[in-house]
Amino acid sequence: FPVSLLLISLTGCGAWTGDMLLVARAFVRSPERTSLVDVLRCAVLSWTGSFLGTIIAALLATGAGLPACKPCLEIALHRLNLTWLQTFSRAVGGGCFICLALFLSKLNREMSGKVIGIWVPTSTYVICGFEHVIASMFFMSCAKLNNPSAFKVADMLLFLIPSTLG
Repeated sequence: FPVSLLLISLTGCGAWTGDMLLVARAFVRSPERTSLVDVLRCAVLSWTGSFLGTIIAALLATGAGLPACKPCLEIALHRLNLTWLQTFSRAVGGGCFICLALFLSKLNREMSGKVIGIWVPTSTYVICGFEHVIASMFFMSCAKLNNPSAFKVADMLLFLIPSTLG
């Protein structure tokens, strides 16, 4: 996961967490220039694009028969067994670490500083078991592709609500 965030950040592309951080900041600093409609439009486009990207990554991983596909089922089932509050709380914690990683990356001018700035908070989030909606989108998509009867798509979508809000 740190590698994907690193590549996204260093190439100047955006993803869900960073997009939400920037658009929320713009809205708070200048609500007359950034409307709530702008915030919602960005949220929908970024979330949808991220979900499609994780499905494509899961399709590629499944098609290639990558060993990483096997643990996705266990991870997905574990996450689906969390309560709404557990998912939301873990997502808030995960979002804080990911935003910190993006912030530290932007503070550093040197590539090594950017790498460390992203790697340490992102690895900490993973080690602690926090939640991140984009990671869960991948785990669940990959698990569903490799084990179609393991859980219902509706259960996955219901899980993504508190994960997204966190």
